[in-house]
Amino acid sequence: MKNQPSRILVYGLLNPIREELFYVGQTRKRREFRLLEHIEKAVGGSSLPVHAYIRDVIHSGRIPSIFVLERVGDPSLANEAEIRLIKNFGDADYKSLPLHVKPQTPKSTDVTIRSVKLTNIQHMPTVSKRSNTIQTPAESGRRGVLTPAPHTTGHTDP
Repeated sequence: MKNQPSRILVYGLLNPIREELFYVGQTRKRREFRLLEHIEKAVGGSSLPVHAYIRDVIHSGRIPSIFVLERVGDPSLANEAEIRLIKNFGDADYKSLPLHVKPQTPKSTDVTIRSVKLTNIQHMPTVSKRSNTIQTPAESGRRGVLTPAPHTTGHTDP
């Protein structure tokens, strides 16, 4: 049995035609394997919004690209990092676009994000600091008033 890597990648999926960020997720896998899983589910007919979006990109003759937004060395902080990035990009100040994301891994390259339309924002849970519980947006009454996204995100492991 292989050991799972201790680091987690928080990644983005990008529409290569519009340079539009449409999904933020996390994985322990290599990013190209995670992208392949998304594509397989999309082609397989999954009704999730992210997979419907991927089908649209594929029907236009392209394949979404995947890139690392942040490397998280401590797996217990992965959900927090993912939620923070979804919030930041979900409320991105569109005056700050395009955003240039610097490589977070040795095999990565710079990514330019010209627009943001997150397919997973309506499903994103939040963590209640008072009760230490996870709430859906409907339960929390959140309306999307969050901080703008920075020009670069993430940190690198030592």
